[in-house]
Amino acid sequence: HASFIGEKLVRVGGEQNCKLAVPLLERALLASASPGVDAEQAADLRIKALSYLGTAKMDLGSFDQALTYTSLLVKDMEKLGDVGGVAGALRTRAMIHDRCGARVEAIADLEKLLEIAVPGCSGLDEETRNAMVVEAAEILKTFRADSGAL
Repeated sequence: HASFIGEKLVRVGGEQNCKLAVPLLERALLASASPGVDAEQAADLRIKALSYLGTAKMDLGSFDQALTYTSLLVKDMEKLGDVGGVAGALRTRAMIHDRCGARVEAIADLEKLLEIAVPGCSGLDEETRNAMVVEAAEILKTFRADSGAL
């Protein structure tokens, strides 16, 4: 239940909601590692907790923590072979890198996203994949132009 409430608070947004969500999501993350929890449920709980913790920490300006949670999410999604999940986590991590001034890292994340989000990849329907690729390509173009890398 803590994960569900934390997720809803982060989705609504705002600093106060994110502050309320963080301890709930941290509790859910700990619960995902508890003995006796079904492995599939534990993985789902961990992924949700990491995803929303990364977003909440980014919204609160705790970029190091946001990057930690989002990087763990990227690794978990890679282990699961969830290309759509990896792409979404890379997109979020690129936004965090950009917000904390790490443009080179943001570009690397977007380039990796473009490498994996190929037609027919698992975990992404064609419409979502196309939208993600167009968005990533546009952001990447802007980032490169801003940093003189074109």
